[in-house]
Amino acid sequence: MLAATLLLRGTLPPYDDALFFGRFARNFLTSGTFSWQPGGPPLHGNTSQLHQLVVTGLFALVPGWGLWATRLLTALALLAGAALLSRHLPDSEARLPLWLAWTSPVVLATVPSGMETGLTGALGAAFLALVASSRGRTGPVLLGLFVAVLYTARPDTALLALPTLALAPWPRRRRAVALVVAVAALLLLLGLLHLGYGRAFPLSVQAKALLAGGLDARFLERSAAAKLRHTALFLWIAAPLLALALADLRRTWRLLLPVAIFESWLLLGALDVMGLLARFHAPALPWLVLAAGQARPEALPRAARLGLLGMLVLSLPLGLGLGALPADTGWLIGRVPLGVYGASLLAAAALLLRGATGARAGVILGAGLLACPLAPGSPAGPAPDGVLVDRARTQARSWAGIDTLRRCLGPGATVAHSELGVPGMLFPEGRVLDLGGLMDTAPLRAGFDVEAWCAEHAPDAVFLPHPNYTRLRAALEESACLRAFTHLEAGRSSSPLYVRTELIAADPCLLGGD
Repeated sequence: MLAATLLLRGTLPPYDDALFFGRFARNFLTSGTFSWQPGGPPLHGNTSQLHQLVVTGLFALVPGWGLWATRLLTALALLAGAALLSRHLPDSEARLPLWLAWTSPVVLATVPSGMETGLTGALGAAFLALVASSRGRTGPVLLGLFVAVLYTARPDTALLALPTLALAPWPRRRRAVALVVAVAALLLLLGLLHLGYGRAFPLSVQAKALLAGGLDARFLERSAAAKLRHTALFLWIAAPLLALALADLRRTWRLLLPVAIFESWLLLGALDVMGLLARFHAPALPWLVLAAGQARPEALPRAARLGLLGMLVLSLPLGLGLGALPADTGWLIGRVPLGVYGASLLAAAALLLRGATGARAGVILGAGLLACPLAPGSPAGPAPDGVLVDRARTQARSWAGIDTLRRCLGPGATVAHSELGVPGMLFPEGRVLDLGGLMDTAPLRAGFDVEAWCAEHAPDAVFLPHPNYTRLRAALEESACLRAFTHLEAGRSSSPLYVRTELIAADPCLLGGD
């Protein structure tokens, strides 16, 4: 099913944030520095440093195909993670939770996304497999070091890994060794990051802290609404796993408590920006799979299992109708075809009803394979980077007019935008100025001086930031800076394009449109 998703949805656009990794990779391969601007200083922009290294290696190995190669590696990593988990589930009945998790849209969406989510999930599965099979004196040491590896994949996974070590069913001394090594490895890693970048934590962490301080109420409202939708999708998928695990807490509490800590952070402490298809929740799935697989089926009465299955069936049309669950509409990268939901329901039925495992597993796999062609996107298999970037550009109205800019000003232009991935790939030799706070937090700070910013960076073109950035957008629209620019009519756009008037006067090409 993962292979079918990779091939049949191969030309779906990646997430815009995934293109950040591509720009950093290109700059490293040309200048030897992980910088956002060509020839610029090192910048701790991306959250996942491990995924950054992987993408950079793929861009070096298969030039022009790095984005698609990232999808292939993600699919292989998820298959490896599933294999590791299955080895620590006692029998075919206990592996049904794995079917449910790995055939869900939460996991399948990680393949075409281009983000670190799939790699993180696979490493989480590997970590749990090591915990389950840890032997001898070296086991706790290796696991402590593994926590640092998980952190480089996605920092918040430390909230899953550290409690897991603290609760592992080992002698107290072994747990203490593992935790001491883990904390020491994390501190050393943060020190190395600070040494290399001048800051231990990604700029996105600082940006979200600024936003959490109330700089933009509309952004926070949209983030809260997105968090509820994504949490609803995750809970709909994870409900059977949670029900089985909670019914047998004596066996599963060591796995559920880390999940509770992790989910509490997501719900109470994190902003949900670009967490489409519940990807921020995905790292918890390996823990839930093992917990549900280790629980005794009889711990949850059959009547409760039937009731839960009925609730899942009834809540699906209700959730789709109310917009609480993603449907086959909206952004291509955020859609879930009904066939994929059907596969998840079949997996949930097999898990809750049990029996005839082989036959049911075959039905689930077949349904999943049938669901993949129903997914949006052209079934054209592998696609080069240029095609995937173009599909990302055309899926939203944020970049209307950007083709005209590239054609007329060339790949070395200086462009400002709040949605950075597409400009970052289309202007590899130019400067892409951040208005969203991920590569430069200055525009989000209180008292941001638009005129000083404009004089310092001298952009050739400015896309007004996304409407969610209400205050910044208003400040730009009212600035003297923008009076030196002309609004370039490029069709309906959520981020209207303004180009320096002197450039338009010097080059009529800019009036030609996309």
